[in-house]
Amino acid sequence: MKDAKEKVLCISRKDLPHHWLKTMGSTALGPEEFFGSLKAAKLHWLEREEAEQNRSFKQIIPYVIFRNREKNLLACYRRNGGEKRLNNLWSLGIGGHINPVDTFDKDGSLASLVEAGLFREILEETGISGRNQHPEFLGVINEETTEVGKVHFGLVYSAEIENPEVFNPSDELSSFQWIKMPAARNLKMEHWSGLAMDLLSGP
Repeated sequence: MKDAKEKVLCISRKDLPHHWLKTMGSTALGPEEFFGSLKAAKLHWLEREEAEQNRSFKQIIPYVIFRNREKNLLACYRRNGGEKRLNNLWSLGIGGHINPVDTFDKDGSLASLVEAGLFREILEETGISGRNQHPEFLGVINEETTEVGKVHFGLVYSAEIENPEVFNPSDELSSFQWIKMPAARNLKMEHWSGLAMDLLSGP
């Protein structure tokens, strides 16, 4: 169950470049371009209940896709967590909200907060250290067709793992399995996973 009093990191829509806010799409970016474009953006900590209702803001969500070293298998699972609106849809992304706990011993920059939130979520959901996997930033995803999408904004990362057996998926990663990419595209996925796969595949 999500905590309505939980505070989550948000950025005002007006501070996000318009071409990132596609109705349904992905934008390939390097980390320097992404974080540089938001250098002057004000960071907001909103209570999650408010953030879910306020479309003037986007909740910032680091979202990492795991592949095996040979890049032919993707980590996939059924949604079974706090976001009930996505339950029973397949997902490739592991990640979540950035919370005030992610400011501990950080410089307060967006880049440091995203990194801290990403590594915390990876550890909580898989039992492995995200820092050791060196996630690669691929770009951003956005959709405006669902109530979830209208208030969330995804930062997509890719990470390769040498030994998939070290994964210890949490209860939220229901039916967790490694699936070949062509088969994964045939799953009934949340919108973000399809958009993230487009970034993974490249132009």
